[in-house]
Amino acid sequence: NPPTDCDGGVNFSCAAGHRGHMCKQAEDGYFIIGGSFWVECGDNGHAVGIVGIFCVVLVWLTINKVASGNYDAMDIALLFVQITGMISTFGLKWHRNLALINTALGIANFDVDFVTPLCLGKWTSVESFYVQLMLPGIYAAGCLIYYGTTYLYGRFVAKNEEKTLQEWEHELAVNLINKPASFIIVMYHTLCLKCFQAFRCETFPDGTEFMKYAPDIQCWEGSHIGMVAVSSIYIPIVLVGFPAYLAFIIVRASSNGTMHSADFMQKYSFAFSRYDPGYKWWECMLIFRRFAIALISSVFDTSLLQAALTILLLVTLLTAHTHTRPFVSDQIDTLEVFTICGSIFYALAGMLFYPSITADAQGYICTDVGVSACTADLELKEVISIVLVAWIIATLVYSFWVSYLCVVEVNNSSKANKVMKSMLGVGDDANKKHASFISSHDEGTGGASVQNSFTNAITSFVSKK
Repeated sequence: NPPTDCDGGVNFSCAAGHRGHMCKQAEDGYFIIGGSFWVECGDNGHAVGIVGIFCVVLVWLTINKVASGNYDAMDIALLFVQITGMISTFGLKWHRNLALINTALGIANFDVDFVTPLCLGKWTSVESFYVQLMLPGIYAAGCLIYYGTTYLYGRFVAKNEEKTLQEWEHELAVNLINKPASFIIVMYHTLCLKCFQAFRCETFPDGTEFMKYAPDIQCWEGSHIGMVAVSSIYIPIVLVGFPAYLAFIIVRASSNGTMHSADFMQKYSFAFSRYDPGYKWWECMLIFRRFAIALISSVFDTSLLQAALTILLLVTLLTAHTHTRPFVSDQIDTLEVFTICGSIFYALAGMLFYPSITADAQGYICTDVGVSACTADLELKEVISIVLVAWIIATLVYSFWVSYLCVVEVNNSSKANKVMKSMLGVGDDANKKHASFISSHDEGTGGASVQNSFTNAITSFVSKK
């Protein structure tokens, strides 16, 4: 744990606001933000807790909305932030410049402990564990309540009978599949971490065992046995079963020709529509990346080994990506390369923070600016930390830019499709529009005029592209 968690001394004591084994729990009157900052509740503790939780939930819903929408670049950026966030939890000697940004990255992890509700009442690692694993079900229940209320209001209050019961049931089924599934994907790595960490115990000098990542829970007793049992069921059913099922239905639909049916597109297009034919299952590779790094983070104790294995994994995935280039959009393929390289660079830089880099600093633990031999070493690490922050910011800016370009491209394509449909006489009010279009031309040359106009429209559209 960071030295700031403990005051030490002959009798050993935790720092202000800290308590418990490893000084990782918060004293009464304190709450924790991002696992790094202990904040006093103060006189308005309840208000602080409610506002903090509300803000985090609002950010989560926004992130999920963007990630599950047609913003593929932002989805890739989210994956980059989450992977980098997991790397930042490795026990490397991260530079102080990265403390705040590492905490900010944590909000994209969808961890219920990001802002602990301790100002509102009791909150332990047990509650955190079960609430985290129940979040997909809670979200699905929220979707059911929302769409059910919307339908009942429209049907019986607004007297809107345009949508039949069968149509509403179909819409409900679609939303209860794609929205919770999208939510599981964006918080998948946190579900992995919670389940994997339930099996990690650490033996203390007195012979007792406590959970490594939740030192307030004694291993193989009461609460811990329940957590291990639940994790043993959750891992094969959700963590392994969900991506396996996703890959299965996509491959099956591709084989039997139902992939582009309206029903299948509405339910599952979020998982395959952005990939080239032959790689429609590639979303499962992105899920695997989350799974593998979460496993490395939980299973291995040595921080340098964690970073080295993560770099090896990411280099392998980068090689696979550059060989396949699975995305439909070349811009998204380029962004994916950019983000994987960013995560590799982040892990590599974390390894550089661990030892002394310069020749003069060898044999020193360079944390004190007063040591002359460490001056150049600390300056170099300062530069590396600034470059890391700049890379993260540049990646997010680039993601926004690619998203903007993709949205513009989609809008232009949509407009072109509407023009073509109008000229061909298909779509809503097709006959009326077609008749109006034909009647605007001379009777004798109308057919040729229509053909020429249609050809010109296509030519104009292609030339713009």
